[in-house]
Amino acid sequence: LTMDAPDYSLDALRKTSVGTINELLGVEVTEAERGRIVGTMPVSDKNVQPYGILHGGASVVLARAAGVIAPVTSAPAPSPAARVIMSRRENSEFRPSGVTISALLELRE
Repeated sequence: LTMDAPDYSLDALRKTSVGTINELLGVEVTEAERGRIVGTMPVSDKNVQPYGILHGGASVVLARAAGVIAPVTSAPAPSPAARVIMSRRENSEFRPSGVTISALLELRE
């Protein structure tokens, strides 16, 4: 992904995760549009605490992925005067089967 020829298609955004912790934990971008992305991550033996609860560090990986990708999609150039608003949803209260996060870029004037 380069700023010279931006391609923010789902396929292009997914390719940026190859060989990273996002790929290892199964983080996947499921929706992408200018300044907004939605990502998911399965809850599995790779990212739970010893008692089977989603590890907080894994949640941070998902949040960070969303927080980094949302500003990048604000082509032609990401604005440094921005904040990312995120919301998180788990599929179950005790041991979710997956986690979904959405990130929305809010530009500041």
